[in-house]
Amino acid sequence: MRTLKFGIVGFGAIARTHALAAADASLRQDLPFNLELAAVVTRSPEKVKLQGVQTFETLKEAIETCQLDFISICTPNHLHQESVEIAAAMKVPVYCEKPLASDDSDAALMCSLVEQSSVQNGAALMYRFMPALTLLKKCIDKNRIGRLISFEAVTYHSSYLSASKKGVWRTKAASGGGALLDLGVHLMDMLLWSLGPLEVESASSRVHFRERTDVDEISKVYLKSEEGFAGTLEVSRVYAEHLQRDGIEIFGEKGSLKMSSSEPYRVEYHSFETGETVFLTAEGDSDAMRYYPARRAALGFFQSCHTASLVEFAHCVFAPQADRKGADFKQAFEAQKRISEAYRISKREVKE
Repeated sequence: MRTLKFGIVGFGAIARTHALAAADASLRQDLPFNLELAAVVTRSPEKVKLQGVQTFETLKEAIETCQLDFISICTPNHLHQESVEIAAAMKVPVYCEKPLASDDSDAALMCSLVEQSSVQNGAALMYRFMPALTLLKKCIDKNRIGRLISFEAVTYHSSYLSASKKGVWRTKAASGGGALLDLGVHLMDMLLWSLGPLEVESASSRVHFRERTDVDEISKVYLKSEEGFAGTLEVSRVYAEHLQRDGIEIFGEKGSLKMSSSEPYRVEYHSFETGETVFLTAEGDSDAMRYYPARRAALGFFQSCHTASLVEFAHCVFAPQADRKGADFKQAFEAQKRISEAYRISKREVKE
């Protein structure tokens, strides 16, 4: 059986999530290859306590020494481009954390680099793999709620209520980008993937803890489609409630569809014609459950989505013609461009 060796660039929290994804998949999925984390590129090798994994100071050395089949970039946003340049030059497939970069020019260059070098590329917009989202998309494609009227997409997190977040890289404009880029890019990709093209109509952003951060903590974007329906995308890193909220609600002429990360396997469907509300399940649907574990094997929707996304990319490296659900660089850039437009509109409205 062929072994696919990959390396992780950076070793912060999200890198550990990628490492766990590979280990979990290797243990519990019937993969047609051995997925091996062979190398970690880091300035703190003492923190890598993984048996058999080599550490390196440079990506080039890691690729050459371990003959890596692909790399996974888990560094702060403004450092992604450097790794992509090296991978593209060495013809190594690259999987990159979202967003692609801190600004559009770097993201555009990254897209150009992988296209010119013809290397496979993927972005960790892993919410696409939540079974409920696939089920929601299928319902829309089948016209289950008729012509669309409106939608609402929200992500409310509370972690930046903590004063310990002051000064971390995600609070700085040059490296992080704020709640809208950090969290909103997931929602934007989910909406574009399930609903089709959307354009930014207006947007607003604000900061509550001005002494802690240079970037937005709360943002809301109004989006519209050529078909005539419209809706909102709202994110916050400072909203606390009982359950972390990540969800989408779609309203149409025949009813509504609702999904939430708290129920990653099902969609609430309400029929206006019958007045009935039913819960549609993705379990048993091989497309919706692609690389995503059954309930008893799940490690939480966040980890399970990451596992599914990384494993699918590995499958594409193993079999380049494989059908693909995950986002590539071009699709990730489409989501990021709309986020950037929302920031531009928000700043313009503040000045006016």
